[in-house]
Amino acid sequence: MADRTLTINHADGGSETYTLKTEDVLGVRSMSVDGETVTIDRTAPDLIRTIIADGQTITIDDTREGLCTLTVDGEEITINRTEAANVASFLQQFTGSAAAYSLRDLAGSGNTTVVRVRRASDNSEKDFSATDVSSGAMTDWVNTDVLTYESDFSSGTDGFVTTASPSLDGNIDSIGGRNDNLRLTSNAPLVTVNTYFRRNSILSVGNSYRVTFDAYIPSTNSVLDDFDTVAFGTSQVNVAGQITLDQWTSYDVTGTANNTALFIRLKGNSSGDATGDVVYIRNVQITQTTAHGFVETWYDQSGNGNDATQQVSGSQPKIVDAGSLLNKLKFEGAQFLQRAFTSPLSQPNSSFVVAQMDAGTGNTKIFDGVGSLSRNALFASNDTDFAMFAGSIQKYADRDANENLHTAIFNQDSSLGGLNGVVTSISGIGPQDAGGITIGKTHTDVETGFLTGTVSELIFYNSDQSANREAIEANINNQYDIY
Repeated sequence: MADRTLTINHADGGSETYTLKTEDVLGVRSMSVDGETVTIDRTAPDLIRTIIADGQTITIDDTREGLCTLTVDGEEITINRTEAANVASFLQQFTGSAAAYSLRDLAGSGNTTVVRVRRASDNSEKDFSATDVSSGAMTDWVNTDVLTYESDFSSGTDGFVTTASPSLDGNIDSIGGRNDNLRLTSNAPLVTVNTYFRRNSILSVGNSYRVTFDAYIPSTNSVLDDFDTVAFGTSQVNVAGQITLDQWTSYDVTGTANNTALFIRLKGNSSGDATGDVVYIRNVQITQTTAHGFVETWYDQSGNGNDATQQVSGSQPKIVDAGSLLNKLKFEGAQFLQRAFTSPLSQPNSSFVVAQMDAGTGNTKIFDGVGSLSRNALFASNDTDFAMFAGSIQKYADRDANENLHTAIFNQDSSLGGLNGVVTSISGIGPQDAGGITIGKTHTDVETGFLTGTVSELIFYNSDQSANREAIEANINNQYDIY
């Protein structure tokens, strides 16, 4: 949450403007008033009116006619004395959270580390702040050009293959004055689509690449005399007409992969017998210019150290998809993050979650517990219901495939379940506490209930937040514009 500006307008035309600065998730600690730093008396019964500046208490007189409106970041809000407590709640609503996961800085400084990301192109990992995410610095790092393949034909074909008719041989020397070449020899009539150099499992679908290589075709060939395309899967780039026979020619091609195989296809001057024709390539380099980014750690911003992690690369949710920032975590049916809480969240406890769940079948989890006997869960119990669980399943809303703000206050027979600010009283959910969190699937004992969808934010409190619910929901909705 960024610094907030607050202007108090008086009926006599005067006004007072404050910059509200926040740190951690522990709420507002300081203000800048006319360039001077002052502190908020957090123990005062009404934070919006009592300020301490240089040891002097300043009280804004809310009985004067002028305290009519507040302007917060340009938006005018009407306030009266009975609403002041709500403003105080607005300033401190994340105070005391037990675990808080978000890509925004819930403190407002912008410097809080929010995620550790793995770059798929070379598996490098790096921590990023909320500002890094929003400014594009994280995405730029994920998309750093990385050389993912460089040929070595000194002892063989180095993983390149072709069709049954042509054959490949590596370690061919003294071709046009160069060594360590890969040679294709044709032994059949030319069939353009089946005459190629191919390297399997070298590309990542959706990402962009630059491919460079050198090629040599002798003029003594009877049919093969040119290259046709470089194909990133089936996404083809035409390179015909660039070759100069009897000398090495350099190629530089860019494209986006829709398959994992790279093809360098040949063409000829006819469809006649190409038996004995040879083509050479060398110095093949594949540079990945965009990449996927995956979350290895979603850092807990509450200060309690409940970081949610996933060490297995294939089980990490995605945050950058083929070079583009998602600004949320994407779960594609086999990904999850997990953390056993430092201290279990006994009932009553409260959860506020921004998530989107694709249409599907059965028990698909937004979050669950860790272990079968310490579970508070929020999930789709079937095709039609959103439900809560703490030993027993209870519906709180109709299921849909939209991004929603889910509210879950676990308090046994006095529980609340909510969707986009509309809450329902729930009873009979059971007495289980939350010993930890599994985001994106069922608890650790079983590999089921995988989420296909996204999660943007999860805030957990080890307390009943019914009194602050509307203020918390309003802040979250203001950030994500859900309803």
